[in-house]
Amino acid sequence: MSPEEKEPKMFNFSSFVILFFGMNWVGLFPSIMIGYWFFRTFPFSFTPLYLLLMIPLFFILYSIALLSSLISSKIGVWIVHKRITIPQAGSYPLSMDNPTTRAFILKGNIRNFGRWLFYFFNLDFLRAFWMRRCGVKIGKKVKLGRYVQDEEFIEIKDNTFLAYECIVSGHLMDQNDLTINPTIIGKNVIMELISGTVGGTVGDNSIFLHITGAMKGHICRGNAIYKGVPCKKVTDNNLTPKEIKELKQKIREIDNINFIKEKNAPIKINNTKLFFMKFIIVLGGCLFGLLIPYLYSLLFKAVYLPTRYITNFFLLALIPFIFIIAIGFFIAGTTLFIKIFLVYYDRKAEIPEGYYELDDPRAKWFKIKYCLRMFGLRLFHKTPFKIADTFALRLWGQVKIGKNVKMDDAIVDPQYLEVDDYSQIAAGARVHTHDIIDGKLYIKKVVIGKKVLVGAYAHIKPGVEIADGSVLAVAAWLRKNRICKNPALWLGKPAFELPLEILTKAARLEGRYVD
Repeated sequence: MSPEEKEPKMFNFSSFVILFFGMNWVGLFPSIMIGYWFFRTFPFSFTPLYLLLMIPLFFILYSIALLSSLISSKIGVWIVHKRITIPQAGSYPLSMDNPTTRAFILKGNIRNFGRWLFYFFNLDFLRAFWMRRCGVKIGKKVKLGRYVQDEEFIEIKDNTFLAYECIVSGHLMDQNDLTINPTIIGKNVIMELISGTVGGTVGDNSIFLHITGAMKGHICRGNAIYKGVPCKKVTDNNLTPKEIKELKQKIREIDNINFIKEKNAPIKINNTKLFFMKFIIVLGGCLFGLLIPYLYSLLFKAVYLPTRYITNFFLLALIPFIFIIAIGFFIAGTTLFIKIFLVYYDRKAEIPEGYYELDDPRAKWFKIKYCLRMFGLRLFHKTPFKIADTFALRLWGQVKIGKNVKMDDAIVDPQYLEVDDYSQIAAGARVHTHDIIDGKLYIKKVVIGKKVLVGAYAHIKPGVEIADGSVLAVAAWLRKNRICKNPALWLGKPAFELPLEILTKAARLEGRYVD
């Protein structure tokens, strides 16, 4: 080994936990100190003016938390780079023993808390600010999609307009490799629902129609309309400014549609009763979450004295950890209360797989249980601990989730599901274990084997079984009751079978023009 080279140091799980909680502490502590100073200087009262002052105080403290969490994330990434390596474009074994893979995955995880703070209110300007600080090159007047990754390998130029359900990423993962590739989107690009690019280059004035994707190494010259996965040129982009404006308005309208709600709308239930149950779930979660701050307040009252400066400092230093633990208890509380409601409906009647009339009580109970589970998952995904979803699903029952399964950014029916070890369901993928067919509710278990990769925006319908080691390509569509017996690549709508060796050949494609 040459003097210039140095062997990367191991960064084990305990090191990650220490770094993660340390960064969260740095992110929250300045806001806590300023809040403490404010309430010491201006004691709390219920006067209208004082209560009105709470609004600007909240935004000031939130802004300070954003800034400090950004600084702590920068420090954390610097530590990862220093102790391991700086990830570069290329293909690497998907193993934590590989320095580049380890550094790339750790960077994504240690940013979780800062990302959560910046994304909490779902404001584009805050998301763009965070991404720019993470190294993403974002131009002016860009409308971001839901799944734009905060990776330094991405560039999005001026006036680009992405539908909410768009994915833009600078990396791909399969069962064996992590592939990092620059992703570039030119100026004045429009991407409709369920479209995007992973490792591709999209030229200026391109329009991606519904279900269109530029894959690794693909180059779209631009000034054209593209369709399909992988994308192909349909025609030149001759849209007038008025037509482009109408297209953007159409995308905005589609962004506001709740497809899950519409899909289940034919099954009529008592929405007031469902709302009441959701309220109880949130209230129960809050009570669990407030248990830790309450115990802390008892400790604070017992120990605090104005003259004990060092003791008081340590008491305040505990608050960021109390906050993080309280979120964990909130998740635990909501999980438990959802389980209570599920047990109640499970005792009403067993709901086996099959067809049900929409006015059948069992269909209504199925929808209620489905809505409660989905509500819980949405709550978890609003916290920094999105991975809690797999633990909750196991507790709620009617699912079997293996080890090291990742699916927190997918839309997965949370019942009648089996996902085996080391499988990944990518962002935006849909796994449906129920559907409404010919005016009837159809329920059938979906079985996903070991080390299966389900690509972004892929659709899996009820009754599908996927063999170990299979790959479902981006936006591929498996119809109901399809049995995928052999490990293979499944591509298209409806999906057809191809040998997995094609993936190896495709990985070598670089700079291939699609038009």
